[in-house]
Amino acid sequence: MTLKIDLETPREKPSYAHLLLTRSCNLRCPQCFVDAGLPMEGEMNTHELLKAADDLIAMGIRTVHVEGGEALLAPEADIVLKRLADNVPDVLLVTNGTRVDRAYAKRLKDAGLKQVALSLDGARAETHDKFRPKNFEKVVNAIGYLRDEGLGVRISTTLMKPNVREAVELMEKCLDWGIRILNYDAFDRIGRGLDHPELMLDEEDWKWLAANLLPRSIEVSDRMQLKVAIPSKYVRLLGINRDDPHYEWIYCSSGLSQLEIMPNGDVIPCFVLCTTPEYVAGNIKEQSLAEIWHESPYMEYYRKLPLAKRCPMGYHGHLFFSNVRVPGGMDEFGALGPVQ
Repeated sequence: MTLKIDLETPREKPSYAHLLLTRSCNLRCPQCFVDAGLPMEGEMNTHELLKAADDLIAMGIRTVHVEGGEALLAPEADIVLKRLADNVPDVLLVTNGTRVDRAYAKRLKDAGLKQVALSLDGARAETHDKFRPKNFEKVVNAIGYLRDEGLGVRISTTLMKPNVREAVELMEKCLDWGIRILNYDAFDRIGRGLDHPELMLDEEDWKWLAANLLPRSIEVSDRMQLKVAIPSKYVRLLGINRDDPHYEWIYCSSGLSQLEIMPNGDVIPCFVLCTTPEYVAGNIKEQSLAEIWHESPYMEYYRKLPLAKRCPMGYHGHLFFSNVRVPGGMDEFGALGPVQ
């Protein structure tokens, strides 16, 4: 399969963006690609974050993922979320769930938010809490609070050595909780992950997932959409037929249809570049996002790089498995009642 990229056509409307409200975080997860913890120097205040939101809206961005650090540690995060939710079709808050009590769930609902992604890294408290201490129960409670407010909840999980054999068990628990979307991404050595090579999955782990998780997920595709990002080096190992309708090859779109705004206002082509300052194309405190997108010399240089040279991890694409293949996808916001 060959990706066709027209570098002569102006990119009038990037479609997808990450907006990081802060790099502050109350956890220190070993897999964190942002290396979150303390705030960045020069982090944007609420006024500047609203200006960033307005720039995204003005460019016609259709999907914005609002993240951190822990996004809800940013002062007045719900004000920024409301600005986006009122003007962008698809806004997703990504959070570790530590601040989502019943009152905060209502604030998110009042902000107009429709969906929240909670990070959950194991089917059992003893597994998840290895990465996010004393957090498993908080996430489970947050699922209930958010769904009681009618918000769509999805679960995002990083597959790592200590939790990979719980992947099916976690899926079954998510079904019990009424979760409609479960995303699995494999651990990779980026950010804080550079210090933890022992968490990488190996060939046997991927064979186990292919033999156990993927078939079971197809059986429950009427209740949940499950997605797994499979690194390209394992595609041949698993004997995957790329014409299978459950698989889709997604090529790198960094700088072409997606971008990231860092907590200090720096604009970079892709979230995996957030710990590599040499990839900064400009700062929205000094220029509009449109000016950076259209006029940054670095952004144009980056776009013309061969795909394999854009990424510090050497990726030019991923194969994505999805147990659901229907026109338009599943209803992401369906509320199935309060969590039991």
